Amino acid sequence: MTDVISDVHGDYASLCLLLESLGYRREAGTWRARDRRAVFCGDLVDRGPESRRVVEVVRRMVDDGQALAVMGNHELNMVLFHAEADGRPLKAREGKAWFSHQSTVRGYAGDADRLLEDARWLASLPFWLELPELRVTHAAWVPSYMDRITRGLPDGHDHETLLRVFREGGHLAEDITHLLKGPKFRLPPPLCAQDWRGREVESVQLAWWRDFQDVRCVTEIAFPGHVSLPAMELPAQARAMLGAHAGYAPDAPLVVVGHYRVPLPDCRLCGNVLCINVWHTGRERVSAYTVQGGEAALSLVVGQQVLGERHTL
Repeated sequence: MTDVISDVHGDYASLCLLLESLGYRREAGTWRARDRRAVFCGDLVDRGPESRRVVEVVRRMVDDGQALAVMGNHELNMVLFHAEADGRPLKAREGKAWFSHQSTVRGYAGDADRLLEDARWLASLPFWLELPELRVTHAAWVPSYMDRITRGLPDGHDHETLLRVFREGGHLAEDITHLLKGPKFRLPPPLCAQDWRGREVESVQLAWWRDFQDVRCVTEIAFPGHVSLPAMELPAQARAMLGAHAGYAPDAPLVVVGHYRVPLPDCRLCGNVLCINVWHTGRERVSAYTVQGGEAALSLVVGQQVLGERHTL
């Protein structure tokens, strides 16, 4: 049985409540369950107050063979914030990402060595997992990016390899970033979009699972619900810029992602793409997607309760 767990973001209390509800128990300093395995789909850190404890839980479960984990964009940020090139951080310590990382920094206060040690471990996490029953990645499963990453890093990656890639910059660093944050598309004039605050934005988060050769309307290229776009025919210039993106094949295995905030019941982005970073009653909720045979269940933590629903795959 596989439990895919969404973006925890330092919410240690919700993580413990969720694990316990799924049948895991604390034994010998870690969480264990018979005939179950947890798969964390990234973004363990930032925002919440106890990122350090969350990393400790996940790291121990992985070391104990009770869990697997993939890297999220917040793990990548943590690695780059605390590494340097030419005397400056590899990722500038400013803006929204640095602000959300402050809770993590506070959690490691007085123990910089431990922060760097955990960052090294997080840097070694895979970007995606292909399991017998499903696929897991943090934000996007795009074969063209993955093929280039595999060719560019034929022996895999660790902390030093990842730092080298981002010090050099270039297409490989871009591909990794797009995979962990989801690909974006800069709108050509006269197209424009508005975010949920009504502010004009120049780029949109792409609905990467769609075949853009079949798209006819501008609204179909963007991740649903994230921006407001005009309901007009997709201009030829925009179609040419999007290229021959074939989307996620309808006969491919189920892929589970986190990263994007999606409300219930809109978790299924298409027939075989599921987002489990659930937005419910005004905030993101730590959730799990459990697969057993031909059935699945979605569980999410709301306050001191774990809500759940079962369905057939």
